[in-house]
Parts: sequence; structure tokens; C-alpha cells
Amino acid sequence: MSCENVCRHNKFGFCKYGQTCRKRHIEEVCDNKECETNLCAKRHPRTCRFFFEFGRCKFGEFCRFKHVEKSGKLRNDKEIEDLKALLILKDEQILAIACKIDTIVS
Repeated sequence: MSCENVCRHNKFGFCKYGQTCRKRHIEEVCDNKECETNLCAKRHPRTCRFFFEFGRCKFGEFCRFKHVEKSGKLRNDKEIEDLKALLILKDEQILAIACKIDTIVS
């Protein structure tokens, strides 16, 4: 597979020309961590700086960059759902404690 006509902007992130770009856009992401990126025709998206820095990105799953946490591991949907459930549980516990305090004070 020749990589001389592959768009480098799309290969490592986002190409502002999209479908009108003169170069070829490959959508398949390379999973080989030891791959020679200059010789490989697959995508090697860089880390999304917004997701890395703030833990969120306005583009979500449509972001052309790789979403990696600061710890270096990828977030998966199950972890996110578990964290949301934990937050709901903590909110309920805080609310229960606040109600107890109100009954003691009154």
C-alpha cells in the first residue's frame, strides 16, 4: 500500500479540506504500537489535547484525534458508566446527610 498520496493532516489528526482534499484519506486506524508511522498508510491520530487536559472534548466520538487520559490509558464506556453510577450514589448519600443535619438542627 503506497503512502505517498495519503493526506498527512488526516493521517495524524484533522484535515480541514475533508472530502474536497486532493490527497487520499484513510479511515482505518493502525493498532500496531511499534509501527513505522511514515511508512504505514493507516491513520496514526495524535492525542486530543482537550480530552487529555480537561477530560472532555466537544467533538466526543466524532473527534479525529485519540482520546487518552493523563494516566495514559484509553477510557472505555463501562468505566464511564461506573463512574456516573458512583457519582449518583455519592449525591444521594450527601443529600441524606444534609437531611439528617436539618432534622438535628431544627
